[in-house]
Amino acid sequence: ARAAAPPRYEPPVLETVAAGAFTVAGEDNLVIPRGLAIIAWLAGGVAVFVLLGRVAGFFGAVAGTALWLFAPFAVTASRSFQPDPWMVAAIAWFAVAVERYARRPGLPGAFVCGLVAAVAMVLTPVAVFQVGAAFVAVAWYGRRQSRRGWWRHVAVFGLLAVGPVVPYYVVRWLTGPEMGSIFELSWRPELLVTFGFWRGWLAQVWKTTGLLAAGMVPVAVAVVARGATRRLLLGLAAGYVAFVMVFIYQSFTHDYYHLQLFPVVTIAVGLVAQRVLDAAAAYHGFGRPARLLAAAVVVLACGDAVLASYDRLRRLDFSNEARTYAEVGRAVGHDRRCLMLSDWYSYPLRYHGRVAGRAWPQWYDFRLDSILGRPGRSADERLDDMIRTVGARYFIVTDLEEYRRQDDLRTVLEARYPLIAGDARF
Repeated sequence: ARAAAPPRYEPPVLETVAAGAFTVAGEDNLVIPRGLAIIAWLAGGVAVFVLLGRVAGFFGAVAGTALWLFAPFAVTASRSFQPDPWMVAAIAWFAVAVERYARRPGLPGAFVCGLVAAVAMVLTPVAVFQVGAAFVAVAWYGRRQSRRGWWRHVAVFGLLAVGPVVPYYVVRWLTGPEMGSIFELSWRPELLVTFGFWRGWLAQVWKTTGLLAAGMVPVAVAVVARGATRRLLLGLAAGYVAFVMVFIYQSFTHDYYHLQLFPVVTIAVGLVAQRVLDAAAAYHGFGRPARLLAAAVVVLACGDAVLASYDRLRRLDFSNEARTYAEVGRAVGHDRRCLMLSDWYSYPLRYHGRVAGRAWPQWYDFRLDSILGRPGRSADERLDDMIRTVGARYFIVTDLEEYRRQDDLRTVLEARYPLIAGDARF
């Protein structure tokens, strides 16, 4: 287990909670962290409903919360054993706190905003973009009401928000290479002038919230939102844009990096939905039919989303893969010195097979090397280097499609090494 431990980038909050729950339960049941993530996402839905109930109305609250709960990607992400769903839910509650601060600016409100922002940043520090931009935007808007004290509010908020995480990341930066490698990977400004980046970014937005829902953000800012609500939307949106401009590589390759769209998009959708309903109901005699039609649209949209998500999840069955990984682990004696060409950077293989070592690069890793300007190496050179580094005794292949794609690797392995287990016909 120690040999297979993945690199640590964020404070292991969720992992620690899950491990404690495993100890109490007596087994490493993945239902536990999945259930915790679902509870956190549902709590975020409560925050969206509360906020929209204040700034939009009942129907806007229902519409925005429905998107939060039933968007197909939200269903998938809310079951994920990773801190991002928790962080996004914390951002939703932060938005509630900021809206309350906007109505009554003062140090107590700034203090509460700072505490909630600190929770989000402890879970995942990338929350700093949205929480920082949103609070500054709202505090600046209310500077006349708070007079000269608004900058004190920003200072208190900033100290509380970043205070818990700064020591952790300073130590991580000074004692390990992970932080530097993440920055090298993420900050690739040359990608911004490529068509592939913008196409990939739009594809990720379409996959997470949908382009139509995301398009409601500029509509809400320009037409619907007013006062502090507009500043909150602008701050959340600006924070998301700043995040994309820093994590450039992941923004067009990783879908879950766009979970931060959900707070701003759901607020915008709720505002626009309430405005449309109010406008339709304003016509004489059309109030009741408009409300019935709006309710029917929400119910049908939620039902369609639920059925689509249920059908997709019902068809997902990885039991055969888990059994295969367990067989592989037994075949190599659960060795800690393996090279692995397997799906998802070999993490499922390591978990179910109880093996450790290093993952062999996939095609997208070679593409990343090209983006980073790293010199290419032959499979022969790379294999020799990894064998020396790991002291590898076995090369495990479970991703057969990728193995067929890498002709040079296949040639080297089949020429040098015997097949000790598996199907020689593949």
